[in-house]
Amino acid sequence: MLSFGQRLKMLRREAELSQSELAEALNVSVQSVSKWECDSNMPDVSLLLPIASVLGVTTDCLLGAGTNEAEDLERLKAQLEDIELDEGKVGKESKQYRLYAAQKDFLKKYPLNYDIKLGCSDALVWHLYNGVKRKLYDLPREEFEAYWNEGVRMAQSVRLRDSDPQRSSISRHTLINYYLLKEQWDDAEAMAHELPRTSFTRDDALYYIAEHRSDAAAMEKYAAELAKNHSLENVFALLERARSISIYGNVRKREALAAWDDAISAAEEYERLFGASWSWEDNVLNLDHPKVLRSELLIRKCGDLLAILDIEGALDVVEQITDIALSLHREIKEKASPSPKRYADMLDFLRGYPVACYNRVIDSDDNVLTREERFKACRAKLDALE
Repeated sequence: MLSFGQRLKMLRREAELSQSELAEALNVSVQSVSKWECDSNMPDVSLLLPIASVLGVTTDCLLGAGTNEAEDLERLKAQLEDIELDEGKVGKESKQYRLYAAQKDFLKKYPLNYDIKLGCSDALVWHLYNGVKRKLYDLPREEFEAYWNEGVRMAQSVRLRDSDPQRSSISRHTLINYYLLKEQWDDAEAMAHELPRTSFTRDDALYYIAEHRSDAAAMEKYAAELAKNHSLENVFALLERARSISIYGNVRKREALAAWDDAISAAEEYERLFGASWSWEDNVLNLDHPKVLRSELLIRKCGDLLAILDIEGALDVVEQITDIALSLHREIKEKASPSPKRYADMLDFLRGYPVACYNRVIDSDDNVLTREERFKACRAKLDALE
């Protein structure tokens, strides 16, 4: 168990404060702080709350008393899930801000939980992004700067102090997002160059260990994870290639459509290899799911088809993603066990597939696609789902 002095030193470093900076904030001498950390003296009891406040922790954390991290973490996870299910409003009532605030409260008691610290920093960067880039709510400059500095400090803490290679890699991606908010291109590129050419260092290392232990089962497990991650990375790379071609207005739409087909073929291969092993443990639909990923690519392709008024081609895509939605619905019924609210959200997500095919390029719900009987038939199939 850490002594008071050891804990104080650890928390001070985590807060990125020197002894002199802490002493100045508390209006005490540097020698006093040094004696506290060497356990040759204790601060006056009246200073415990100010010390905790400066370090951004609770007095229980400072004293190492009255905490149960495992129980508190379970409560936090339940709280975060509730927030995820409730989109909320804007500003400090937005989902991203509430995710940040909940995790920040946890970090006051457990500042060395790097999973939560990274999640807190990530939620904060997207809160800032929604304010300054998407203009969803007003974010005063002074407030933005304070949050930006806080988020960068948290991500840097993980980058510099965490020994886990996966979190360390994610922290660099998070820092890149922060630098992009301020258009600090050189800082963002420098951080990108710190990343390995392949992003899956943990599974690489675990496979290497299993190989040296001659553990065939573990080798198969980690090799499958590596293959899955690299396959998924390949699909996303092809998605970005197609998107980059597509942005040239209608000039390169035919080329873009071919690029979307390349990405869709890669997604189909990813689905063939890994679709059966998908885990519904978290009961969520996201782009990691092979069917969801393929439907996203088809939706983007449909947008380009509509841009060149290929209505029949667009209707073909609507029917394809309707089949995917029906397949996902069967899979949810057979393999998942979502809460009623989560299931309702999933159902809304699937029913919205046909609408997604046009709403990225057409504002009106009464358009060349929705007037077609084939489109109406697809909507009817999905609206009938229960």
